[in-house]
Order: sequence, then structure tokens, then C-alpha cells
Amino acid sequence: GGIDNESYLIFGAVLLFLIVFSTTLINYSFSSAYIADYVENKGKIIPRTIWTKIQVNIGTIILFVLLGIMLYIAYFIISVLFAIIPVVGIFAQYGLGFLISAIFGLSFMSIFFRNKSAGEAFSEAWDFALSNFWKVILFGLVIGILNLMITMLIVSFPTFILSIYTYFSVQSEVEILSSVFASIIFTIGLAIFILAFIYTQALSQLAYGILYFNLHENRYNLFLRERIEQIGRHA
Repeated sequence: GGIDNESYLIFGAVLLFLIVFSTTLINYSFSSAYIADYVENKGKIIPRTIWTKIQVNIGTIILFVLLGIMLYIAYFIISVLFAIIPVVGIFAQYGLGFLISAIFGLSFMSIFFRNKSAGEAFSEAWDFALSNFWKVILFGLVIGILNLMITMLIVSFPTFILSIYTYFSVQSEVEILSSVFASIIFTIGLAIFILAFIYTQALSQLAYGILYFNLHENRYNLFLRERIEQIGRHA
């Protein structure tokens, strides 16, 4: 029984990692390619171009997601160290989390909009994030609160059903761990949680895409320059 439980636990952990890895890959790629295509074609979306962008950058995307996983492992270790520090440590944890999320999101935009390599994209995102530190942190805070609210709202329904069922099971002395109904509700709840994760992740990257163009425009004034050139041509 112990071996079976251990095997199931390992299998579940591997499956969860693959789900998170593949959804991150798809979400960040599609969201970034969509925004880049929207901006490049002045509001028109060409689905074929989005697919082409993803295919061209697939090697860079996989490399960067792996780099991102290493970043989050490092973040987890640093967070444990920050947890020792009272009050200040909590703020430092959140701040670092928002910074890493922003760097990850901005890097993807750099890959799709400027066709940069994983290293170059990370370097540009790092530069943007540090030179606009408080803007990025506050932006991350707003996105984080919105995502938490959406996730809580989506997950609350199966949680509510399961908690009522658990209460009545305890009252009637029904073994909840062997209950088919409880297993079905738990599975549905987990599936809904994964869908909520995918949805909020896609929303986050759309938001970071907007932030990328905001920071990019502040630095390079490309769209302003283009408008000036248009006025010059028409004059």
C-alpha cells in the first residue's frame, strides 16, 4: 500500500509538472504572439502569422520556460530564507515574486516582438524591470490581486459542495476517503483549478504584453516617431 501511494504521489507530481510546463508554454506563447501580431498589423490579427511566430521561436520558448522553472526554484529557496525575517520578509517575498513574473512576461514579449534569443530577451526584460522597479511591482500587485479573486471565485463552487458533503459525511460517519462522490467532486475541483490557472496565466501575459509596449514606447518612442514621420509625409 505504501509503495502504491508513493508511486501515485510521484506520478501525480510528474503529471502536475507536465501540465504546468505545457500550459505555461502554450499560454505565454499564444498571448505574446497575439499581442505582437496585433501591434505589428495595427489591430488586425492574422492567425497564420501567430502560428508562424510560435514555430520559428519554439526552441527559444522551450529554453526560456526551462530557464523560468530554474528561476522559480531559486525564488522558492530565497523565499524560504525571507520567511525567517518577520514582516519585512513577507513584503520582500511578494516583491521578488512580482519582479520575477514581470521579467518572465516581458521576456516573452521581447522574444516575439523583437525576435531576440532567450539570453537577449531576459537581458532586455531585466533592464526594463529594474529601471521601472516600482511601476513593475505595483503592476504585478494589481494583476496578482485580480488573479487571486478570479481563482477564488472559480474554485469556490466545488469547494463549497465538498465542504457540505464532508460535514454531512462526518455527521453520518461515512468514510469520505473511499467515497466515489467525494472523488468525483475532488477531481472536478482539481480540473477547475487547473482551468482557472490557465485562464489567469493567459490574462497575466496579456497584461504584461501591454506593460511591455508601454515601457518600450517610453524608452524608444517608436510609435510617436512613426506618427511624426506620417505627418511629415502628408505635409
